[in-house]
Amino acid sequence: MNYKRQKVTEDTLFLHLGPGGSAYVERVLLKELHPNVSFWDQPNDLVTRWNDLLKETEKKMLSLIQINSQPIVLWAHSFGCHLAKAMIERHPQNIKSALFYSPCWNVPRGIYKLLKKMVSEKQRTSFSVIGH
Repeated sequence: MNYKRQKVTEDTLFLHLGPGGSAYVERVLLKELHPNVSFWDQPNDLVTRWNDLLKETEKKMLSLIQINSQPIVLWAHSFGCHLAKAMIERHPQNIKSALFYSPCWNVPRGIYKLLKKMVSEKQRTSFSVIGH
């Protein structure tokens, strides 16, 4: 038998943590299982402003929509959920569905809770050495 690998069109955009997040790990681990997903790396210059990041995300998303000639799926993780939400607000007609994985909607509160937990863990595991 002659098995030919069928070319799969990417109809899902994966938006990772950020700003400047890379989807390298997901691409390596998941691309074979999900060949239809475009694991997009955000621009990695650390001075990228929010509006610039939105424009780059929008450009990537619209290119996938043009290739597919139909709405796409957004799959977002962590900070990428903010980007996905913005794309849904700007282009609701172009989004078939969205999956938010581990969203962090309130970043300052999330950082506060993390630091509070770290302090609590430190206090539970700390000990003093006699004579010091």
